[in-house]
Amino acid sequence: MLKKYRIDIAICSFLIFFAFIYFLNLFYPHLQIFSTPDFGQSDLWNFNIPFKYYLSLALQANSIPFWTNLIGNGFPLFGEGQIGTLNPTNLILLKFLPFEIAFNLIYPVTFSFMSIGMYLLVKQLNLNRLTAVFVSIIYSYSAYFIVQIPHIDLLETVAFLPWSFLAIYFLFLYKNFLSVFFYAVILALSIFSGYAQITFIQLIGNSLFFIFLVYCNLSKNKKIKLLSQSILLLAWSMILGLLLSAIQLFPTLEFVSQSVRNSGLSLQDATYFSFPIQHFLTFINPYMLGNPKIGTYPPFANFNGSIFWENSGYIGIIPLIFATAALFLFKKNKHILFFSLLTLLAGLLMLGSKSPLAFIYFLPGFSLFRVPSRFIILFVFALCMMAGIFFNYLISICKFKYGSKVSLGIGIILISLSFLDLYTSFYNYNALIPSDKIVQPPQTVQLLQQLHIKRIYTFGDEIVWNNVFLKQGWSDMNSYNFELNNLRQNRNMIFGVQNINSYTGNFLPSLSYYDGLINNGILVNKKNQISFNSSSIRLLQQLGVGAVITPYTITNLSLVKKTDGTGLSSFKIYRLPQIQIPLLLYNKVLAASDFTTQIEGLDLTKQVLLEGDDGLNCCSIPTNKATIQPLEKTNSSMIYSIKNNPTAGYLVIPLTYYPGWHVTIDNDPAQNFAANIEEQAVYVPPGNHTITFWYDSQSFHIGSLVSLCSLLLSLVYLFLWKRKLITIRYESKK
Repeated sequence: MLKKYRIDIAICSFLIFFAFIYFLNLFYPHLQIFSTPDFGQSDLWNFNIPFKYYLSLALQANSIPFWTNLIGNGFPLFGEGQIGTLNPTNLILLKFLPFEIAFNLIYPVTFSFMSIGMYLLVKQLNLNRLTAVFVSIIYSYSAYFIVQIPHIDLLETVAFLPWSFLAIYFLFLYKNFLSVFFYAVILALSIFSGYAQITFIQLIGNSLFFIFLVYCNLSKNKKIKLLSQSILLLAWSMILGLLLSAIQLFPTLEFVSQSVRNSGLSLQDATYFSFPIQHFLTFINPYMLGNPKIGTYPPFANFNGSIFWENSGYIGIIPLIFATAALFLFKKNKHILFFSLLTLLAGLLMLGSKSPLAFIYFLPGFSLFRVPSRFIILFVFALCMMAGIFFNYLISICKFKYGSKVSLGIGIILISLSFLDLYTSFYNYNALIPSDKIVQPPQTVQLLQQLHIKRIYTFGDEIVWNNVFLKQGWSDMNSYNFELNNLRQNRNMIFGVQNINSYTGNFLPSLSYYDGLINNGILVNKKNQISFNSSSIRLLQQLGVGAVITPYTITNLSLVKKTDGTGLSSFKIYRLPQIQIPLLLYNKVLAASDFTTQIEGLDLTKQVLLEGDDGLNCCSIPTNKATIQPLEKTNSSMIYSIKNNPTAGYLVIPLTYYPGWHVTIDNDPAQNFAANIEEQAVYVPPGNHTITFWYDSQSFHIGSLVSLCSLLLSLVYLFLWKRKLITIRYESKK
């Protein structure tokens, strides 16, 4: 049987080899890591690398990173999803290999998987192998995927796009349970990869493709009936995929329900970062509007929210000409109609607020995400498919007129020229630095260790960063290497330093409001000097912040250390006055309907603002204070000993209130309350007690059970179907 597919196996092996050669500079002549900056930060340094590093530590310790106390006063990493815990590539590489090697290997593995999926899809659509190689290469190494290298979570998710279209085609052809299961698995793996918006876009493209295939192949007298049956089959496949992914999907839905996006975004927010119409020119010349690498691309705030790496879809001049020419082949290939319509629809959705379809971003699903320009993924996909159809037509003509060898030679030349165009345009776009610099503690970490400070707040470094980014780009990485001292979220995770800031795709409203209160009390003067008012200082103290890291001079805090450098390029560490954390308080205030409006007038070192009423009368303020001693503190549990508590009160800990956190007092269940916007509190009786907080996600357990049952039932069903004991009833065309 393998002999039948030996050519395909050889080509797929070549595509794998090709991907590893393309990313060889990550490993040879010495180990390097991508470090391309973004506006105000680097999504590699501040998001993807810290998350993957944290995941690597967890997997190597045989655990799952459900929660971290290192960012945002506590954050549900697994539920947010973009860490990509259950993606098989992450599970294997980050578990068994050193982090720097494992992280780099994700790139060639992801691009290999994507290019093989594209090859198999094109070949399945009855185009020749040479065409499949052509489309696979121009798609996988097109501008969009190369400029998105800093967003490895996006790449890991979008790698499933061609596989999902392949699974849809199998579902259309065979309409059996094996094809249903195949699509469901691809959908589940896409969800596991963590970039929900990409999966949403994929589902839209898949649905349209399936309906098109079915509609074009139904007899006139049975169109309505069979189309409805087909839609039910597609729905069954998608529902099964969602059930298989419940282990990730349920915690993610729980997180969304608690987040600022629980009721969707406004139309203005949902359409922010729309694709500018003038950016279509970059399909002809990718740098016609500027190149961020050399600082010539306009700031997004001055360009209608445009971001270069979200809008770049250059596939090469030759493929673009071929895609345009394919419009004249409607009668020769029915798929041209679909891919041209998909190009049109994706183009309109990309335009976001400027599109006649802008109203669609009011709808559920669409309103959960920003950056409409990400529909460029379907736009590029459709363009590459159209280019492939014309390439196939051209090669077929050459083969008919001049023979196989000549057509093969012409095809190889066209593939080589197309790839060379992409290579010269984008291969050197992304920045690289030695990989050890990523995990090497910067000077600020060493200074914090000397000061025994574990929790920080960072402020103001985006301006310093953008002064370089917008003028010079990243042709010279020395300035950015020094910027590693900013230790801003989430890079602090690599070094075990807690930062009450967080940088995530979605976030909890309590943290957003609390951070807003802090920022409202920060005043900046014309001399780049800042001061914190008493309210902001108390809010920082309440969360146990020991120091502020900033490039500015703070006039009313104590400067204790600063990094090497001069002026704004030097990062300074200011110590905050310390208070006892956690606190045992005896004066409670019950929250009104909007308890966030009450906090500004309260002294949180003496009063606790409870969201919800425990029904207890509390409390008399004692003359003697209880002793609070921490016994244990991990990312998912905290244990405190309270001795000689003279009267009932509330233990307030600096930890974000979130479903899944539980508390016991002397091993008896107790109730924890949201307190002070960003904290938790528990009622503590008088006397000596041991208080235990721990995180245990019920949504994960329920999701795990649903996923396991769905998988087992699917395998049993598949076994019975293979044994001809059951069938999927589907009325085929006669």
